Amino acid sequence: MARIKKCLDESCQQFIYLDNGTTIVQPRTDEKGKLVCDLKHVPNSDKQRAKHKEDWDEIAKGTKKTIYVSETLFKDAKEGKEIDL
Repeated sequence: MARIKKCLDESCQQFIYLDNGTTIVQPRTDEKGKLVCDLKHVPNSDKQRAKHKEDWDEIAKGTKKTIYVSETLFKDAKEGKEIDL
């Protein structure tokens, strides 16, 4: 069991960073399983940009293993939730 430390949605993908150093990269989908791409999303304020960069830095520095999946495995990924790998 691993606990989710960060969830970061980017364009068409969701990055799920776990406390064991693993990052899962999965496609972003809606409730019906349809691919969701938000290519125009940009953090609006300086505070949002700083938080976004901080999250990316933590994921980039802490990742030891990356798992890429072609379909959404974790539909309700939230920080603090435990998942079984």
